[in-house]
Amino acid sequence: MKEEIEELLASHDWSEETRDKYRRTIGLFVDEVSNPKEIGAVGLKEWLESHPWSASTRYYAFYAIKHWLTYKFGAHHRLLTSQRINDNLSVLPGQSDVRLSERRCV
Repeated sequence: MKEEIEELLASHDWSEETRDKYRRTIGLFVDEVSNPKEIGAVGLKEWLESHPWSASTRYYAFYAIKHWLTYKFGAHHRLLTSQRINDNLSVLPGQSDVRLSERRCV
């Protein structure tokens, strides 16, 4: 799995800081989520909320996971085609809900 993560990171022109953050986040996600192929918006929300991260760290984590799922399973993964997932994710500490706009992510 680490090789696949490194392949994803090498396929983008991200800064070393972004690569490090994505590497740690994706590694944690893969270790903690038993079936990433089946995760949906609710499952991702629960996973994000299970960590005591700041809003900016959750934002990074969301995009790291989005990139990973696209790389691993393709753009038709159920999370990526959800009408609730797009570029306007707002996950703030203490919120009971992940606010996502209703635009579709492709």
